[in-house]
Amino acid sequence: MGMTAQEMKEWAKKNNKFVKLSDGESITATFKEVKTITKDSFGTEKEVMRYTLILEDGSLKIFENGSIALANEMANFLGSKVTVTRHGEKQDTRYEIEPA
Repeated sequence: MGMTAQEMKEWAKKNNKFVKLSDGESITATFKEVKTITKDSFGTEKEVMRYTLILEDGSLKIFENGSIALANEMANFLGSKVTVTRHGEKQDTRYEIEPA
C-alpha cells in the first residue's frame, strides 16, 4: 500500500532543507551560523537573515527571516541549542526563541 497524505506531508517536511513551522509549532536545534541574503519578499527585494540550524540527527535546516527583533534575540544564542516556536500566520507571525 502507498503512503497516506499525512505520511507524504511528514516526508516532505523532513526532507525540506528549510524550516517550515505552523502556528504553535516548535523546532529544537543548535544555532550554528548566520549570514545575510537578499530575497524577494512580497514583491520587493529585501535583505534577510539566513540562520543555519543543526537538528539532533545532524541534519542542517535553513531558517530565513527579516525581523530585526528576531535578529537581536538570535544574537544571544549563536552556537547554542535553542527552541524556536512560531506564533501567528503570514505577516502577523512572530517567533519565540528559548534556550533548550
